[in-house]
Amino acid sequence: MNNRPKIGCIVEGEGERYSYPSLISKILKQSHHHVPIVPAGGCGGITRNLEEKLESLFRTHKPESVIVTIDLQDLLKQNLYPTCIDAVRDLDARGIKWIEANKNQVRFHPLPDRIITVVQDKKYESWLISDLESLRDSGLLIETFVGHTDADSVPNPCSWINKNFKMRFNSKSPAEVKRLVSNLDADKMRQCSRSFDKFFREVHICVGSEPSR
Repeated sequence: MNNRPKIGCIVEGEGERYSYPSLISKILKQSHHHVPIVPAGGCGGITRNLEEKLESLFRTHKPESVIVTIDLQDLLKQNLYPTCIDAVRDLDARGIKWIEANKNQVRFHPLPDRIITVVQDKKYESWLISDLESLRDSGLLIETFVGHTDADSVPNPCSWINKNFKMRFNSKSPAEVKRLVSNLDADKMRQCSRSFDKFFREVHICVGSEPSR
């Protein structure tokens, strides 16, 4: 198929849906990168309905690779898996099984080369606070903001945002999410978030490029 997207995503909600195209473009250092995205309506929407969301993605877009992202905090809160590793193994295995099960389903062809899971630690919002330098320089933070050196270790990133942003931030608002992400530097983000670094590296693998060290 001509002009087939390199990457498609299945995500929990609208925040990721509106920010991922910009984030992936920043990771790849491109002005624009087409990324078809299917929101699952929360963590449970992915764990219960992954196969259904894959079908939705491949009815229309048929990307070469799929990245599934899910919040660690939601996984643990809902007791969906014993550990993060169990979640990744199960979702990855279901992705492989879906590809195998649909080899004769022409409507989904061409099928993806890979379906990979990335867990956001603690939440998607953790990634949004992983570049404090850019957030500060863009004037989004209060003067007395509480710093950190590891965004994944901040227990409640949403609470951190509420306490340290000058203005109330709505991670479900397309305009607000796009405006915030436009100020972030993907290279700095990966230095302060191991889970974003995983996402960063998987994006490069999907397009066949080598990430910078």
